[in-house]
Amino acid sequence: MDLRKLAAAEAVNYIKNNTVVGFGGGATIAYAIELLSDRIKNESLKIQVCTSSAATKDVCIKYNIPLTELSDQTTLDLYFDGCDQFDYQLNALKSGAGIHTTEKIFASLATEFILLGDTNKRTQMFDAKYPIVVDVLPEAVSLATNKIKELFPNANPEIRKSADGNSAFTENGHVLVDVWFKVFPEPVSSHQQLKNITGVVETSLFIDLALKAIIATQDGIETYIK
Repeated sequence: MDLRKLAAAEAVNYIKNNTVVGFGGGATIAYAIELLSDRIKNESLKIQVCTSSAATKDVCIKYNIPLTELSDQTTLDLYFDGCDQFDYQLNALKSGAGIHTTEKIFASLATEFILLGDTNKRTQMFDAKYPIVVDVLPEAVSLATNKIKELFPNANPEIRKSADGNSAFTENGHVLVDVWFKVFPEPVSSHQQLKNITGVVETSLFIDLALKAIIATQDGIETYIK
């Protein structure tokens, strides 16, 4: 049983007619888009979709999903996205794609932001095998990394590299800094401390944004509500 497909199927059930829905990236989201295309065909479902992920946009085009731009919307009815982990308060950590600033805009505009994943995503404490990623203005990289070391003496901030060995930049031209810890720090205060550093645009900690998590297990769907 592919738990990602199970979570995707449950998520698609939440989508109603005449709504605007946002999607993040990842395999679970790709499955959801495929299933959504079936609902559009079979139920004449009228929706608009926008996405924070270029890969998801390609999947939407493949399945002829009606697309809209976030800039054309004042609100989203739903926003679905995955994460590395989420805790019991539905705070989430997303470190992989480095598009968390855009994803947070989507999550903040959504009436309901819903996390998707499998049972391994839920944790009491975040795992230090994942970094906190900070989105930094290029001019502020030295300032930010030095300040991070000052605030978190045990932290190891590393500028993310692209395949060619150069600094990895976001679509907005910002630098990604992966902040590694031996023991993951308290997320709420750490997020605020990092955000307060001059030149830091965002962190990959999603604090107090998600209202629900749909989690697939071998025994079925578990839903967590804030």
